[in-house]
Amino acid sequence: MRLNNLNCTKSTDCKCGSWLEHWKQFSAQSLPDFCAEKKCLNPPTLGAHVQKDSLRDRRWYIVPVCEEHFEKTGASLEVPEAVAVVSADVTETCGIRSR
Repeated sequence: MRLNNLNCTKSTDCKCGSWLEHWKQFSAQSLPDFCAEKKCLNPPTLGAHVQKDSLRDRRWYIVPVCEEHFEKTGASLEVPEAVAVVSADVTETCGIRSR
């Protein structure tokens, strides 16, 4: 799937402590050994804000990436379908009172 890297913000408005922790908590997946970008062999160290390359879905998501891809604001990422995209909308995830 093609994703667009939105910005390289390390600040978080969620209760998880970081966007990478947010991804870990809500992806139902183990942290992959490599960056979500298909051709990258660097370990993921950050959660990047991305959007799907789709006119129908303009929501923001989080995926685990390396520092290099994290800093490529506006870049297109090719991510395997198996990598979960987690909503960056905290009202759908860690901001829900029951958690």
